[in-house]
Amino acid sequence: MDFTIILGVLGGLAVILYGVRGPEQGIFFVKTAEPLIIVIGGTIAATLIHIPINQIIRIFGVLKAAFSLKRIKQITIINQIVEMAKKAKKEGFLALEGELGKIQEPFLHKGITLVMMGEDAKVIEEVLQRELTALEERHDLGQAIFSNMAKYSPSFGLIGTVAWLVLSLAKGGMQDPAKIGVGIAEAMKCTFFGILMSYLVYLPIAGRLKIKSQEEIINKEMMIIGVLAIKEGVNPSVVQEKLSAFLSPRYRRKLQKMTKGE
Repeated sequence: MDFTIILGVLGGLAVILYGVRGPEQGIFFVKTAEPLIIVIGGTIAATLIHIPINQIIRIFGVLKAAFSLKRIKQITIINQIVEMAKKAKKEGFLALEGELGKIQEPFLHKGITLVMMGEDAKVIEEVLQRELTALEERHDLGQAIFSNMAKYSPSFGLIGTVAWLVLSLAKGGMQDPAKIGVGIAEAMKCTFFGILMSYLVYLPIAGRLKIKSQEEIINKEMMIIGVLAIKEGVNPSVVQEKLSAFLSPRYRRKLQKMTKGE
């Protein structure tokens, strides 16, 4: 699990509380359950109205990926593809069957399996691109859910603030001026938590999902190019050259050193 998300949230809270430090700081910890219930509960309710529950359930896998530290090692994948290109060039596509057990990426596994089955390059590309499109749609949905939650959260914070002000005034707050300030302060906590959840939780998670999605899409595009190169019998050194374009200059140099060291 990637704990940077939790550290980020806790760090953000610490900075805010440090910025408002003083004898009145304790008001942030008094009666916080009600504002949070209004803000978080209202946001979840609005999201359920906006997006069907069956689609919301689908994003749990995407959300799990956002908290995961696991990343595809591009150099490892490139080396694997290049080795399979060499084997296919020397012994034919059926010789790749022994390599399938070493492939940990399901997407690459499917591509190589299609090559072994003798499918046309166009068919292989269509199948893999369709799967990639489905992946993008799932990721876009995950981003949309949290982006919408970020929109709803401040609104429910405002709704909670208005509701608490109405209740405060209804209890006779205007007859006791000393209570007006306390009532307003308590009511404004709803707005505070609404904005806080939006900008410290929902929007950052949506942004993180977008970054993770872009990384995964790039890696899978690299795999498609590699699989098609194997199918077309491209020279392994050319395959490596093609795939190294997806690496940063630093990792390209690292790949070159690894290749020379063979």
